[in-house]
Amino acid sequence: MRKARRLFFFILAVFSIISFFVQLKKYSPKYSIYANSQEDTQSLQIDTFNHYTRNKTDNTINEINSIKLIYVSYQGENNRYLTTLDTQEEFISFLGIDKNNITIHSTSPDNNIYNYTHITIDIMDTVYTTNTLPIAYSTIYTGDTGCRTSCKQETTQYGINGELVQTIKSVYKNNELISEEIEKEEIIREPQNEIINIEEIIITPVEGQPNGHDCNYWYSYVDSVSATEEEKQWLKFTMKLESGCNAISNGTYKGLFQYSPQTWYNSYPNDNIYDGKLQVTRTLQKIRSGANPAKMWPAVYKKYVAQYGELSWLSN
Repeated sequence: MRKARRLFFFILAVFSIISFFVQLKKYSPKYSIYANSQEDTQSLQIDTFNHYTRNKTDNTINEINSIKLIYVSYQGENNRYLTTLDTQEEFISFLGIDKNNITIHSTSPDNNIYNYTHITIDIMDTVYTTNTLPIAYSTIYTGDTGCRTSCKQETTQYGINGELVQTIKSVYKNNELISEEIEKEEIIREPQNEIINIEEIIITPVEGQPNGHDCNYWYSYVDSVSATEEEKQWLKFTMKLESGCNAISNGTYKGLFQYSPQTWYNSYPNDNIYDGKLQVTRTLQKIRSGANPAKMWPAVYKKYVAQYGELSWLSN
């Protein structure tokens, strides 16, 4: 009799405890329990907690409002939760995550949370930066643009690059760059074009100078200038082999030392290329300032070296 009474009170106590937890779950607020530390969570029999939600007609479990085990990937961590929350929005709010800069991928066919739902939460950040780039100016030629030989070029307007500011939109997913595009471009300064005017130069012989081959005249002039004997020797040798001592040599290249008209007038716009005396002066200036005769007059210089040897200022 005593044993029967003890068994009766034990059964009554178990029934009371079960009823208490059933009623507590029924009327308590929804909750989530972090379950990652429970290695056996995946093997939990969720149905054990959900008997009271079974449909009396077909004995199936209504997962809404029941306890669910879900898997959540967020900030590089994979966690498991036991939850009674019903929607993904509720769960995101529970985690305290800002909804405005995330994307959600879920195995759920809708917005609801079901048992064993996998949810991936990605943090999306958009960063705007600016980049300033140059806009190259163009070169415009005016005047006698068909000039090919005796031409003089004068820059009448110098070119200035413009500036372009780009606004670049960079999208990061979990701090990793996934896309980058130009959001906007704005020209803050238009380029200023370079303008070069071309003129054909009318070349005329210089009065008082011979109008043909005359080495004696030009040798005598070279001897009169302030130069070393080596410089004079090289000047005489070069003018003879380049032009035959002809100050108005009128081929593609002109004068005693056979300058290109374009090169000559770009360097000396006010000097007549047919002025032999000026050619002697400018040539001396060039070699004294570092111009290399072996590069400017290569064929003639090889013959000079063969006859006289290397120039002293080049061999040092």
